[in-house]
Amino acid sequence: MAGAADQRKKEEERFFVERFLRGAGLEFAAEDHERPDFVLSHGEFRVGLEVTRIFHRARPESMPRQAVETLRDRVIREARQSYVAAGRPPVLVSVLFNSSAGFGKSDVSRLASKLFELVLRNFPEADSRTEEEYDWLNRDWFPEEFLHVSVSRFSFLMESYWSSPDAEYAPNCSADSIQERISEKASKFSAYASAFPECWLLVVADDFRLSGSFQFPQETLEHVYSSPFSQAYLLEPFRSRVHPLKSRPVLQNLTSNRQTAATQFDRSV
Repeated sequence: MAGAADQRKKEEERFFVERFLRGAGLEFAAEDHERPDFVLSHGEFRVGLEVTRIFHRARPESMPRQAVETLRDRVIREARQSYVAAGRPPVLVSVLFNSSAGFGKSDVSRLASKLFELVLRNFPEADSRTEEEYDWLNRDWFPEEFLHVSVSRFSFLMESYWSSPDAEYAPNCSADSIQERISEKASKFSAYASAFPECWLLVVADDFRLSGSFQFPQETLEHVYSSPFSQAYLLEPFRSRVHPLKSRPVLQNLTSNRQTAATQFDRSV
């Protein structure tokens, strides 16, 4: 299970790196690595790249938004896998979760099984749509963790698509929040630098997810951060938008590395 999760995490990070290189206009080849996460190469120039993410701050006594999204994704993924394994026709499934009824890891399999059964129960005729919502009277087969489930079946579908619509306000991201992510990775910088003297940091605000969607005020983008990395970048992957972050070295001997990185970036774009 952990191995599959690690693989998904690496695939997501690889996707972010591809978006970063595209958005920055950098012609680098990217190779998987550990500590740092990737190696970027352009001719004889090689640089390590560590990837980290920034998320909304959790409200007091509540589960972090990214954790909620992860659990919901697991429920949908497991239910879809059961549906596909059963050899059923392709469908579009939309699941609206109940934000007032939280659940944990131990509930994932139960909810995935219930969702699979709900889709079968609401399986529509060809080229039509059915839906059902929780109303307490159907609680024996409709868990309160779901508010609404719709199933659409169209002849043009080649595979099943399952999703969970949601919405939330995108808050402003402060310079302190970005500095926290940089500082956390800075504590492991010696391990990265031992492999690659030249090392960059990519801070990802994953705007494909609500938990990673932010507004970035100008003062956040113009802030001068403390960082041991030669260069740090902020990425909004949905837009392929890259923001080079200004920084000052926390170690005096890193100044020359930062100048080299900045020069390489300028030449590549």
